[in-house]
Formats: sequence, structure tokens, C-alpha cells
Amino acid sequence: MDWGLRSIRIRCRGYRESVICPKCKTDNAHRSHREGLKDYVVSLFQYYPYRCKECGIRFSELRRRPPETAKKPTSSEAEIRVTRASYRWKQKRREFLIYGSALLVFLGFIYYLTRDRGGSSGGE
Repeated sequence: MDWGLRSIRIRCRGYRESVICPKCKTDNAHRSHREGLKDYVVSLFQYYPYRCKECGIRFSELRRRPPETAKKPTSSEAEIRVTRASYRWKQKRREFLIYGSALLVFLGFIYYLTRDRGGSSGGE
């Protein structure tokens, strides 16, 4: 049972890309997963694979940019973005310190195991 959740999800995004199928000329095509090296190389030039839901043909199309209204975040969205970025930076810094100190402890342990103990020097 769908209950229209898919259409609600598309509407909430604010922008739905409409791509016309070159074979059946309908606008019922959707982004497809990249398959193989060709799709990855072509996607470097902003050409992405699409698949038509009507006829099933797979084709590459230049991906258009969303409208300008979709790019401008509100002040609360910008504040949320800044807060998330600072949280991510704090988390990365904490992980760096934890992993760095663990590496130093490990290197100290390795040094302790491999050091020259200065015991007997082959003589009396």
C-alpha cells in the first residue's frame, strides 16, 4: 500500500527533476545507478544515467541545476548548517586526539618490547 508517501517525499524536497525520455518522449524518467566505468567517467562531465519508467530504456542526460530559489537557505537552516559543521569539527578533533594518543601508546609499547636491554655483552 503506497498511500501517496512517494509523492509527499518528492514534494517535500522542493525540486523534482523532470527528464524527458528520448524514445517514448514522456517525462517519467528517474535517476539510475551508475554501472561500469563508462557511467563513472561520463558523470565527471555532469552526464548521469536515467531510466524511463514507461519503456525501460536507459540513457545519459546532462543534469540540470535546481532553481535558484532552492539554493537560498533560510536563516534558521544556515544556523543549523553552521552548528552541524562545528559539531563535526569537534568530533573529528576528538577522534584525532584519541587515535593519536593511542598511536603514541602503541609506539611506546613497541619500543619497550624491542629496546636493547644492555645485558651481557658477550664476555666475562
